[in-house]
Parts: sequence; C-alpha cells; structure tokens
Amino acid sequence: MNTKVLLFLLWITAIIQAVAQPEKNGIYCSIEELPEAKEYLPAPPDVHSYQYAEDIIQWTIGKATRKTERGKRASDESDLSSQCLYRIMGEALGLELTPSITPAICNLISRCASTGNASIGYIKNYYIRSRPFMVFNDQIWGKYDGDYLRKNGSYPSGHQISILTAAFALAEIAPEKQDTILRRAFEYGDSRVIVGAHWQSDIDAARLAASATFVQLHNMVRFIDDLKAACFEYQKIKGRKDVHVIGQNTYPEIKKIFGAPIDNDNPRYYADVMSYIAGKEERGTERGKQAVADGDPSLEYHLKMFSDCTNIEINETNTPELYKLMKKTNSMLKAAKKQAKTAYFRKRPYVQFGEVSGTPEYDEADKDESSYPSGHSFMAWGEALVLSQIIPEHTNQILERGYEYGRSRIIVGYHYASDVNIARFFASATVAQLYNDSEFIDQIIKAKKEHINGNRLVPITTEVDESEADTSKNKNVIEGWFNLAGQKLPNEPTERGIYIHDGEKVLVK
Repeated sequence: MNTKVLLFLLWITAIIQAVAQPEKNGIYCSIEELPEAKEYLPAPPDVHSYQYAEDIIQWTIGKATRKTERGKRASDESDLSSQCLYRIMGEALGLELTPSITPAICNLISRCASTGNASIGYIKNYYIRSRPFMVFNDQIWGKYDGDYLRKNGSYPSGHQISILTAAFALAEIAPEKQDTILRRAFEYGDSRVIVGAHWQSDIDAARLAASATFVQLHNMVRFIDDLKAACFEYQKIKGRKDVHVIGQNTYPEIKKIFGAPIDNDNPRYYADVMSYIAGKEERGTERGKQAVADGDPSLEYHLKMFSDCTNIEINETNTPELYKLMKKTNSMLKAAKKQAKTAYFRKRPYVQFGEVSGTPEYDEADKDESSYPSGHSFMAWGEALVLSQIIPEHTNQILERGYEYGRSRIIVGYHYASDVNIARFFASATVAQLYNDSEFIDQIIKAKKEHINGNRLVPITTEVDESEADTSKNKNVIEGWFNLAGQKLPNEPTERGIYIHDGEKVLVK
C-alpha cells in the first residue's frame, strides 16, 4: 500500500466524522456502528436442509482427521490468544511478530480481531446454537477449548471472524503475501470444524461477517491510523518503498487460497446435489420468480436492486459520484472474476443432470461456462461490500440483498451451493485489494462526500430564485476547519499541514 492511498483513507474518515470514535477494550468502534449479522445472514440451518447435511459431512471428515498432523495443528489452533494470531499471521508474512519487534502490526491484528469478534456477539447470543461436540456427545478435542464453549453459541465462529478480519487488513498492507495470509486464515477456521467446536455453516457465516466488518472499519479513524502505522512498519522491515498498484496480476488467486471445486467423489458433493434439488423446489414460488429476474448480471440491474432496498435512487443522474464508484468497482471485480473462472472447469448442475434450468432460454449459450465459482454471486457480494461502506445506515439491507442474489443462482440450477459460497469468500478477498488502488479510493471519497452532503434520499427539484441560487448551492456542505482526526478547530489553522475546510482538503503552508 502506498502513502497516497493511506492519505486518501485518512482523509475520508476526517470528512465523515466530527469526533473521534469510541474505544472499548481495543475495539475500533461501538457495536452499533458495525453490520448486524442477524439481519443479513440466514439463521443456522435446520436439520432437514442441505446446509445441515454438509455440516454433518464436514463433522465426520473432521473427526477422521484428528489423529493426523493436520488434526494436531487444528487442536493447537483452538487458541484464540493474540500470541497465537501473531504466530500464524507471522508465518504467513514470513516475519516474527511480537509486540516488542512489530508493535504496530501486532496492534492492528489484535484490534481487528477484537472488533470482528465483538461484531457477532449479538447473533451468537440470539441463536445459542449447540456445538457439534455437544450434539454428538463427543469429547472436547481442541487443546485450548473447554466447557465454557457449552454456554457460548456456535453460530457464527468467533475464532474465524477474529483472524479473518485481521487477515483482510494484513492482505491490504502486504498484497504480495495476500494469498498465503488468507489461506492460513481460512485454514484456521477449518480447524474449528476438525476439532468439533463448530459446524461448517458457522465458519461460512463468520467468513461473510468478517468481510462486512472489515469494509466498515475503513470508516473508522483509529483503524486508518493503525493501518497506516502497520504499513509503514512493514515497509521499514522489508527495506523498501511500496509502489504497488492493483492490476490483473495482483488480485487474489483462487487456486492458492481455496483450491479446486468439489468433485463427484467427495462426500461434500452429496450436499451440493441436495442444494440443487432444494433449489428446484423453489422455482415455482415467488422467490423462484425473483431468482429468474436475478439472472440479469448488468450493473444497471444491480444498482436497481440495491436502490430498492435502500430507498436511494442510485444512478448516473441522481448519485453521479456513487455511480462512478460502482461502475469502477464492477469493472475491477469483473477482471478478478475472469481470472478466477478460468482456473478450473466444473459442469453446471443442470448440465450435470441433463435437465432444464430455471432460465432455459440461456441454457445452450451457458452450458460450456464453468460453474465454479459463481460469477453472479461474486459480483453481487463484492458490490454489496463496497456500497455498504458508502451507505452504512443501510448496510444490513445491502448485504442481505447481495447474499440473496447469490442464492438465486442455486434456485435456477446454474450453480451448486459450494460454487456460491466460494464466490462470496473470493469476492471478500478481492475487495480487500481494491483499497490498494488510488483511483478507487479517490472515488470512494467522492461518493462518500456526495452521500454525506445530502444525497441520502432522491432529491426533490424545486425552482429557486437567482438571488438565492449561490447561497443555497452549498448548504449541505460540512462547514468549518477540521484536522485529519476529524476534530473541528475553533479558528483557522496557523500551523503547516493538511486540513479539511468546508469539506475540501487544504494544504496550509
């Protein structure tokens, strides 16, 4: 990450916050400022669902793994201490991470992990889902696990969201190590299934919640400060200046993070088949009709569906800066999607079973495209993440719509559930890299400023007398002088530096 990008990130926090964020036990913000997972994620799967079938399959595979070297590692990784996270992320970075050697990086990891874990407290307490070892009356296998887990809800996984929230931040400051960083963070989540402390669906939910939390952290002053400090520390250790600019070859690689799709000999394939059957049963319903409409992959359709759930008309006329941001996001995500779709080939479900899909008019043209990962799901979740940063008051609705757009692809028979899940995870990893593009960050700022300055709702056009035009033009601008911590100054600054004046960045010499 270069200095220009960090300055942009710091600026955006200054123009949207007039006071510093609260700090509670190392958390970057109040829980109310973070997405509410209960609102945008489904409830834990019931025992008749394909998701629960996969939960059982994964528990069985995990239990059979426990006495192997991978099982021993999973037991050791039941440790959620900061020291364990430093060790795992340090191995991924190729560095020794300790508070004395790398204080800034360790601080970033700890606070990201704490914020991520805190963000799912409500949903865990709401569902109080029983853990696998409780359901099957199994022993507690994790070396650092204990009976305290019996009173702590299983859905979503606190271990997974903690390390993955931190991993997204590290991937942003060390893009050349992103694949290794993210793979190790995802493996840490897999370890929780192996030891029987979590179901697979707990891990999947935590992975999406981590991405939702990570994006919102970019609206927090303290996070940006810590990100900047960690980046400078990392660059100093490496002994170089980072001139990284995102491009086709710097997106995450699906092969290195997730590997190949499930094949027909994998026990998990049965859960995928069940997802196809369950999707077919919904085709004749109203939800099935929505799934057909969701086959439209165009940016215009996506903006319309997000407009419907936010009551904000998002288009080139009404929100020009936000439109430019979403257009750029769409373009960048498409480049990453193209790279991922060519990595493997998997037959689409309707092709595999020799049947007609829920959108038969496209079947012939799309039969030779890979089912893995789901391109529609990838685009919608990635766009939802970016949009949620600009319109945080509607984060839950935006993320829920992006999630359901992906589920539509299961209903019409174009994708298995695993294709959709991996697509969402891969979109989350990709969005973390978008923040390394200075043009993307610049457009984030413009879109955020546009929203803050009054485009929360569709504006009502009224006739204004010419004498009033000039005075009313900037009536929504945040007036006054602010420093880069977002604090308003009593007078015009006299010291040299960068400030915010009436919503604009100003260099005082």
